[in-house]
Amino acid sequence: MPHSPYILDGEPIPSVTEVISVINKPFLYAWFAKHGWKECERIKREAGELGSRLHDCIERYLQGELIEVSGREGEMFEKFRQWKESNDFRPVELEKKVVSRQHRYHGTFDALGTFGDSTELIICDWKTSSQISDEYALQLSAYAAAYEEETGIGVTRGLVVRMDKKASSKKQFEVKEFNGLPKYFDVFLSCLDVWNFVNKRERWSKEA
Repeated sequence: MPHSPYILDGEPIPSVTEVISVINKPFLYAWFAKHGWKECERIKREAGELGSRLHDCIERYLQGELIEVSGREGEMFEKFRQWKESNDFRPVELEKKVVSRQHRYHGTFDALGTFGDSTELIICDWKTSSQISDEYALQLSAYAAAYEEETGIGVTRGLVVRMDKKASSKKQFEVKEFNGLPKYFDVFLSCLDVWNFVNKRERWSKEA
């Protein structure tokens, strides 16, 4: 679903996901070639709608609401609920919008929280993709850096929780932790420079 551009000091700035999109994904070319543009766009749209509904269910659940959902969406949500309860995840922030004025990008992370009696904050993202990509670490690192810029609170650990959209998938539920987020942020900044280069922004603008 397209979003309105975020304006900072009178100029639009990219989202975290826009920045990371500069990384080449050759497997997508084969996928589009196999199924055709129209069918792939339909699959992407339906997957996006399911992902949005599931994110909404999770957010309301973590806010304390009693959630009742059926079908494949309900199965995915139940796996998340079991993971949350068994690991005693305690949210501190949900759907938090962050903006980096220093590096000029923005984004919204799914959750920031702790586990059990620990006070260490971990930034989290819920995914409905077919696998966990290392690129997600770049995304988490960018959120963490912007959050620290805004609040002064450092977050060095990130977590991705993936729920597969396909009931036939061998791996229905997966969790991966990324430690040392600052090292991934260096890579994100490189992607940001490439994004600015392609879009003629910042030091690559004609006026610079």
